[in-house]
Amino acid sequence: MIELTALEKEVIEAILVSTFSNQIGWAPAFKTLIVSSRSFSSLDKRSCVGFYTDFQENSLLSSLDDIPHSFSIQAKHAGLRAGELGLILFCDKTKKGVSVLEGFLYGDDLLPIEEFLKEKHNFIIGNTVTRLASKA
Repeated sequence: MIELTALEKEVIEAILVSTFSNQIGWAPAFKTLIVSSRSFSSLDKRSCVGFYTDFQENSLLSSLDDIPHSFSIQAKHAGLRAGELGLILFCDKTKKGVSVLEGFLYGDDLLPIEEFLKEKHNFIIGNTVTRLASKA
């Protein structure tokens, strides 16, 4: 089983708490979130420009209303010239669960893959969440 990384947990929690407050207590809900795959956008096996984390079918958002197509948030990192990692959490088609977390660097920035996986990463997650609607 592929475990959620500390960065993934913190990003998803930041998005959900910022958008919906802590109304359902997110910690137990994360136990139901299972990673089906994780891939890195890289030119070599050590550095990357982003990642994709795919989740198995879940009902993480089932007790909530007014769910958008996706949410976005930024994270800062001292090792980035452009300064930020963009993150988008995509909801599934039913809008009852999440399907993908995408992280991407701007410009020509690269970071070691290890930086995205380690427990004590150096990202500072922002507190501004944007709700993104699907195109009609």
